[in-house]
Amino acid sequence: MGSYGELVKASYESYLKSGHTNVTMKLYPGRRHEIHLDPGGHEVIDDVLQFLKQNNL
Repeated sequence: MGSYGELVKASYESYLKSGHTNVTMKLYPGRRHEIHLDPGGHEVIDDVLQFLKQNNL
């Protein structure tokens, strides 16, 4: 998502306001598009896998 994280923050707040309770947001400074393919992309993949495991998904 864009606008240097501002749209991510807006989406996060929208989910919370709509009553969702299992909402997590993490921004990766300096990354913009296909962040899993950027140098250090393993951090993103690890974070996603950790979230899935913690939530039994």
